[in-house]
This record gives sequence, C-alpha cells and structure tokens, in this order.
Amino acid sequence: MLRIVPSSGGAAKDYFDDQLQQGDYYSEKGQIIGEWGGRGAELLGLAGQEIQREVFHNLCDGKMPDGLRNLTAQKNDPEKRIVAYDLVQSAPKAFSALCALTRDPELEKMFQDSIKESMEDVQRMMVVRVRAKQDIADIDSGKTPGFHKQILCKDKKTGAVYYKKEYFRHSDNLVYGNFMHFTTRPVENEATGKTISFPQVHVHAFTFNATYDEHASPKKKGEEKGVWKAGNFAEIKRDGQYFDARFQSRLTDKLVKAGYAVERTKDSWTLTGVPDSLVKKFSERSTEIEAFAKEKGITSAKEKDNIGARTRLKKTSGLPMNELYELWWTKVADDGERQAMQKVANQLCGNKSPEVYNEELNHPALAMDSAIDHCFTRNSVIPQTHLVTQALRNSFGLATPEEIDGQLNRRELKSGVKKARTLVSTENVYKEEKVLLKYIRDTQGTVNRLYSGDYEFMSRIDEKGKPWELRAEQKSAVMNTLHSNDRVNIIRGAAGVGKSVSLEDLKRACGGKGIGVFGCAPTTRATHGLVEKGYSEAATS
Repeated sequence: MLRIVPSSGGAAKDYFDDQLQQGDYYSEKGQIIGEWGGRGAELLGLAGQEIQREVFHNLCDGKMPDGLRNLTAQKNDPEKRIVAYDLVQSAPKAFSALCALTRDPELEKMFQDSIKESMEDVQRMMVVRVRAKQDIADIDSGKTPGFHKQILCKDKKTGAVYYKKEYFRHSDNLVYGNFMHFTTRPVENEATGKTISFPQVHVHAFTFNATYDEHASPKKKGEEKGVWKAGNFAEIKRDGQYFDARFQSRLTDKLVKAGYAVERTKDSWTLTGVPDSLVKKFSERSTEIEAFAKEKGITSAKEKDNIGARTRLKKTSGLPMNELYELWWTKVADDGERQAMQKVANQLCGNKSPEVYNEELNHPALAMDSAIDHCFTRNSVIPQTHLVTQALRNSFGLATPEEIDGQLNRRELKSGVKKARTLVSTENVYKEEKVLLKYIRDTQGTVNRLYSGDYEFMSRIDEKGKPWELRAEQKSAVMNTLHSNDRVNIIRGAAGVGKSVSLEDLKRACGGKGIGVFGCAPTTRATHGLVEKGYSEAATS
C-alpha cells in the first residue's frame, strides 16, 4: 500500500527528529540512517549520502543543502507551507512476517531495490508550472517541451467562473530521503502483556517539494537556463494506486525469481504458506484502528488514515530487536504457525518462477486482456494509468511492469489527452458509443410527453420535523424530463446536489399517469441508493 501525506516545514522538522529517525534498524547511535535519492539529489550533490539533520532542516526551510541560499522561491512562511510529501510504501503483512523470521538481508535488498525503481516512475511523472512569458512562448512555438491545461477558476470578487490556460512541463527529477522501517507503531498486546511493535516493512520516501526545471529562463540576465521550482504533486497523489501497483509488481517478480511462491488476492498479493492466523496476530495495529473507526462510525479510508495519525503511540527505541523477535515467535506465534513459516522460509511451498509456468501462456497479454475486459465493462473512457494498474494487479508474480507497458503499446487503443492526462478507450467501445449517440439523435422529438400540464411536487419533512421542498433547479430538471418529446433524457449534476431525491418526484409523476418506472444503476452501491429513493426493483445495469 502507498500513502502520500503532505507535510509543512515545521511539522517536517519535528517528523524527522521524532519519527523518521526513530525505529528499529539502528546505527551505532541508535537511529535509522536515511539516504538521499533522486536525480534532484544528484544535482544537489546529495545522492547516495547519509541524511544529516542540518541538511534535512535546510531543505525544509526551502534552502540549499548548505543553508546559504534559497533553493526555491520563498513566498510563504516555510513553517506553514507544504515543503514535502511523505510517500509511505509498504508490502503485505505476509512479506513482513517472512522478513521477521529469516532476517534475510536479500529480502531487504529486494524491497529497497523495488522502492528505488518505483521512485524512478514517480520522477518521470513530476511536472512544474511554467509562468515566464518567454518560456510560455517557447512552449507554444515548440522550441522547448511543455503542455497546457484549461484550469477552471473563480473570480474572488465577482464569483464569476472562467477557464484559464496554464502551462506545465515534465522536470523528471526529485529530491527524497529514503528511511526504511521494519515495525508498526507499538500497541498493547495481551499475549505478551507488553506494549510492543509488530513486523511491518515499510519505507518513507520523504520527497521535498522542489524539482529542477532545466528549460526555465534564468532569474537574472547572464545566468544559464535552469531554475529550482515547487513541484506539482497533484498528479502524483491522484495516481497513487498506479505507483503502488508498479512497486508491488517489481517486488513480487523478485520474490518469484528467488524461489518464493506468490498468490494474488483481489487487489494485492500474499506469500503462499503464510498462515492467515499469524497475519491477523501481526495486524493488531490495523485491528486497533478498525475498532476505533467502527466505534466512531467512520468508514472512509482517508478518515481511517487520520485515525492512525491521531491514535498512534510515539515511536521510540522500546524493546531491543532481539527481544522483539523472541516475543514474536515464542509468545505470539504458536507451534503450527512457526512450522508453516519455516516451510516458507525454506521455499518448500512450490517454486512459481516464470520458467515453471506453461511457456505457451503469455501472462502479460492475459493480464492486459483481463484488465481491458474489467475496466471497460462499466466505463467508456478511463485514464491509461487505471488500465495499467489493473493489468499489474492481475499479474503479480507473473509479469514485470515493463512487460505490461509493452502489452499496452501493442494494443490499438484509442487515446487522447485531457488536462495532461492520457485517456484510453477501445475500438469496440467507440463503435458502441457511436450507435448510442445515433439512436439518441434519431429519436429526438419522436415520443409523447410523459406528463402534460403542471405537476404538484411532493411536500417533505426533514429529520428535525421542518418542511422543505426541491430547489428550483431540481424542479426544472424534473419538469424538463416530464415534458420532453425525446426518447433519451439526461439529468446531470455533481455528487450530493440532489439528483436521486429529484427522481422520487419523477417516479411519482409517472406513476400517477399509470407509467411504470424501472431503476437501474452501474454499481451495486448506486442501486442501493435508488432502492432508498423508492425504486424497490432497481438492479445493476
């Protein structure tokens, strides 16, 4: 799983001292040794070096590593502005259990190598804003690379909404600190009678909000081109599942080639032979968060993340690692679980490396075929990253990200770019949509109205007993549909604006004329919403 969490300057400094450096993998001073990574770190002369507190704090202040000059423009208080994003990447609990049992440095290397390769993917997606007039002119003329988006804006004084063209380009570099941790936050454990941490291998790729635009016009005349700027992390956060899938694909590929057996789950994977009972025991921190969320009626993943931050105990050195290992395997795991894990460690659960599979099967192609079927069942157009994410999940342990990328390039998908994001569709979907659009156009003005004359809208009472009625735009949507002579009508609106409640009146009006109404929706969840609004026979389409 990948979580991406923004951090302000003051919080980032505290986070480095209290969290990133504190943990379970100790140097001689009892602290985690972080390492600089990214092509941006190379430009600053930091790549591969151990992370020093003073340098880290200077970057949090928007300064160069030596603290003598500004790295990026300082328009806001660095203590309050977003100076970095913490990319927290973890593997399934079964992998953490295996690492805890074997203490095999090769497993740690597989994880770290997968992190570094996946951060290359993140770097390639990094973009910066382009504001200088000359730079914009160079992009428009094709002299330098770049692209533009139509951004929806709102005038602060008048409230008027308008579109504004804004320019961007890929910078392809990042500056991040790599901190590897091996345990969860401490929790109270009944089996041991102590407050202990459990195995959880994860990396904090603490990525600073700074990237180098080599094509930018210099700030002063006579200087060479190139300026450090704040990055645009919106696309990185938006495609978090895509980056996570690429990481998991790389890690499972390495495990399979090393002789371990991998099984795919719905959206992730596990190691064959690792007992579910042990995974559950090692997941006490997750269980703790789920229990708290249930008690408070919280269901969203984002809110549960916030619970994790609010309820966690401070990370300290705690018990020595040797003592933790002893507790995990003597007090937490039972005899059967220990035997099962020893079997996994000895790679006795069956080798699923590629050469063992039927060579006639093209696993990357099958994964992409399945992804196309899955993604376009309910969608006509999707982001390309969504399609690749699904194909990667279909092929954990069977194909690499590069093989899946190759399959994507071989497919004759229809594609286009909207707001700098590549969207894809298939030829079959395109043909279906053309048929549908033709039907809609051909049947305009060909049917009788569903309802003639005025309609008296329902009177409603809210939870506090106060009467209320539909807003004017909701009533207009209902009446336009009832009075339409078109075969197909569409009511559009953002989530939560009242489309479903408007359908109650639409059904009531039709029912009054003896017209039956059947509700259908693209998902089970949406169908349940229709049932709540009186469409008792609603079904998925």
